[in-house]
Amino acid sequence: MMNITWRLVLLSLLLPAIAWAEEMTADTEVGRVDAATVTAREYVEALRRVRFRPQPVAEMREAAWEECLRFKFVQIFARELGRLAEASDEAVRAVYVQENDLRATRLARGDVIYGPKRLSWEQFRATWEDGIERDYGRQLLDMGAAEGDEYAAFAMALRRARDRARVSVRPERLLRLEATTELP
Repeated sequence: MMNITWRLVLLSLLLPAIAWAEEMTADTEVGRVDAATVTAREYVEALRRVRFRPQPVAEMREAAWEECLRFKFVQIFARELGRLAEASDEAVRAVYVQENDLRATRLARGDVIYGPKRLSWEQFRATWEDGIERDYGRQLLDMGAAEGDEYAAFAMALRRARDRARVSVRPERLLRLEATTELP
């Protein structure tokens, strides 16, 4: 596990003038997992999910970064399953829009849909992520590449992927983001 806490502290002391001059948008790169970009939006959303856990700020930021990494690996696995064209937040959001459009079309036809008429981003993301974990794990089991259930197989694949991946982070950008940062 990469510990970025010391880097965040050091950069917060050394780079204030340089780091603050750059304009940040939702799509600004704050890190990478191999060739897949982790965006400012992904990090801010992760901060929002972990901010209510009782922990020091540095640990909260590290937990948010770990959530970003996990979600990026889920995107990579979704690409391998053929569910995404690319491992990106933008690609997942396109699937989110398609799902809500499909629900609206079915409702207009009078069809029955299960669950809410319209999913929030967090509802969609949780369900979508769970489906990728289950299906990726099932694929590993079917190939004989893992044992246990789908989720245990997925957890094994996640650990292996993290061990092999090249992960980079832009701490000077992470420091500029808070759970309250407005992103379009």
